[in-house]
Amino acid sequence: MIFAIAAQLNAQTTVLITADFDAAIGYHDGYNTGNNNYGDAIQNAAYVIPGNLGGLNVNRALIHFNLSVIPDEAIITSAKLNLYALGPAGTLQGHTGLNNNVLIQRITEYWSEDSVTWNNQPPSSSINEVVLHSSSSAIQDYLNIEVSGLVNDMMNEGNYGFILKLVDESPTNALLFCSSDYPDTLKHPKLEICYESIGINDQIDFFQIFPNPAHDFINVRFSKIDQLNNNNIQLYNSIGQLIQTTSINKELISIGLDNLSSGLYFIRVISNNYSHIKKFVLISD
Repeated sequence: MIFAIAAQLNAQTTVLITADFDAAIGYHDGYNTGNNNYGDAIQNAAYVIPGNLGGLNVNRALIHFNLSVIPDEAIITSAKLNLYALGPAGTLQGHTGLNNNVLIQRITEYWSEDSVTWNNQPPSSSINEVVLHSSSSAIQDYLNIEVSGLVNDMMNEGNYGFILKLVDESPTNALLFCSSDYPDTLKHPKLEICYESIGINDQIDFFQIFPNPAHDFINVRFSKIDQLNNNNIQLYNSIGQLIQTTSINKELISIGLDNLSSGLYFIRVISNNYSHIKKFVLISD
């Protein structure tokens, strides 16, 4: 759900979103738990500990946020994930181990909180993955985790949430966080997103961009250039960094992309009386 809208100033909007659903997935050697669903678990944990009957007890976490509040053409300038420590659980006294680094990756297929298990867990992508470094205490909160690349990929490729799993799934290592089922709602996972999306006269399509996907260049064609005054084109990368600015002096502008890597980019056209954003994908050779 949308937790709060914090601010809107100079085209910058910040939203704080609480996870709408999450689930634990795991298996425990000797207990045949690979098909068990843990959609109501109070923890989002990544751990590996010795199994009670030998072997291993392994756990991962899936977390989903509703991003529908973000406009399709928005430039996300910042996305920060906040995870709050669970503390003691079972035989673990909180975050545990000297090698408990955790990967955060983007899930790439649909999953259901009520039916997901270890054996049917969805795939994930390593593109723009984030690593949480080893904990410094058993009850360390992990705040302001930079996930802008992952969130932009979700906006472009489909939003199926995050997966948390140990980088090295060997015992005994664990990071234990509160889930959206934890009793204290203040400790539920939260995602703070800052984005820019301006559109004056949005119903009029002043410009088109092509080809999309692009390779070596992107074209920007204007249909009503006479209505644009003191205007320019701004090129942004997927995390909202301004790469270059080009003045508009004719109906068709070509922008070279030779020095850029593959990924999601944004074209913003801005003038005294108009501003709008479109996105494209660059596939470099």
